[in-house]
Amino acid sequence: MANLEIILTLLSVAFPLFFIPVFIAMRKADAKVRNMLYVVQTCTHLIIILLLVFTGMPLLPFGVSFWLNFQVSTLTLGIIGAIAASNFLVLLYNYGHGYSRSAWYDTFLCILLSGLIGAVLSADIVTSYVFMDIVLFSAGYLIYSLHALPQVPGRSPRRKKVLYGEAIKAAYKYIFMNLFGSFFILFSVVLYSSPGSSATLMAAGFLIGLLIKAGAVPFHFWVPTVYSEAPIPVTALLAGSANAVVLFTLYKFLPILSAGAFLQSIGLLTAVTGAVLSIGQRNIRKTFSYFSVAETGFALYALGLGTPAALTGFLFLIITQIFSKTVLFEFAGLVTEHDSVLIKHYGLALFALLIGGFSIIGIPPTGGFIGKYMMLSAAVHLSGIVPAALLLFSGFLMCFSLLRVYKHLSVFEGKLKPHYTILDSLFFMSAMIVVIGIIPFLGGKVI
Repeated sequence: MANLEIILTLLSVAFPLFFIPVFIAMRKADAKVRNMLYVVQTCTHLIIILLLVFTGMPLLPFGVSFWLNFQVSTLTLGIIGAIAASNFLVLLYNYGHGYSRSAWYDTFLCILLSGLIGAVLSADIVTSYVFMDIVLFSAGYLIYSLHALPQVPGRSPRRKKVLYGEAIKAAYKYIFMNLFGSFFILFSVVLYSSPGSSATLMAAGFLIGLLIKAGAVPFHFWVPTVYSEAPIPVTALLAGSANAVVLFTLYKFLPILSAGAFLQSIGLLTAVTGAVLSIGQRNIRKTFSYFSVAETGFALYALGLGTPAALTGFLFLIITQIFSKTVLFEFAGLVTEHDSVLIKHYGLALFALLIGGFSIIGIPPTGGFIGKYMMLSAAVHLSGIVPAALLLFSGFLMCFSLLRVYKHLSVFEGKLKPHYTILDSLFFMSAMIVVIGIIPFLGGKVI
């Protein structure tokens, strides 16, 4: 049984890569054919993950070589399942929004997905570094991929050139900042491999590198630029899945970091800063980018508390954010990239906007409410009322920004009708957020 689990684990990481030759061979095929291939890939990938869940062994550490080590648990399976499901729903959006793709775009999207899952399953600093850099370079290409621009009728070549130029700048900023973070992690890897090296320096380098990649204050300035200029499918994966993977990596190595008070301080500062900067933003994607920064702050604060209740709340936050941030950015793309959009069922899209926003803010019945409730309860118990009040203030500011966006877009009018798969993606994402929020109440009590 253990051998079967090892095979299924390796397949979970490497399976997206198996389709790269297929996408290259089908590069001249119709877009619908390539989309169907992606449907086959993601559905089969989910089946492999489900098979791994049903093998029954709750914990499986193993090494593929002297430097590549994985650890499979119920928790890691839940997160990679959420990532794979989110990738599938982003595909539905991608299909309906008119994005064209090349063989290169498909290739790097497969590499990105493989890197995200490998980073979740990584059991040591070296393996984590390898897979996070795979995510870095694949995402860097996808951000400025010309083929990822939506095919909008009537859009002038000049406008396309401007959009492409902005995407290139965003890609450079993303790559530079994340390489900067990787430098600190590599520094820790070198110390990790050197006998007698300072454990404190190793932990500090690893922590700083992950905070840069997570977009925590004072390294948050790259987030609004990248999330507002990258193609929506790429932004959704970076803001939801990639950010969750970085935060989960912090969670895995929390015992060796010994930085509880520091994470609490950075978390509070990041949560409040993100919420304050979201106020008054005219660009909806920048508003949601600062929501993402604030949500990172909440997660970091929960990690800093370190109690079982706070860490459970943290896990609810990062699993829910995979869907909630994706919903927000998909909605943003829906109303901005076509410049004017008439949605036959616009009420459903607005409902999805509120569900995604409520989850980020922490309003029931969303998974974000469960995470923030458990975290705030632990904060009041351990640190008193002031930190909890600051976090509640952050949530209030985000609620104000969300309602401002909703008020502006509730009277939105336009000309184009989107494909039904866009609404399907928004609906299923919203449903997952609510399901995560309801599960803890099954049996009559909060977990």
